[in-house]
Amino acid sequence: GALCEGKEELFKAFLLLT
Repeated sequence: GALCEGKEELFKAFLLLT
């Protein structure tokens, strides 16, 4: 999202890793 792109990217990476 625009308000938290960094967190969103980390969350996506987290989902891919787990």
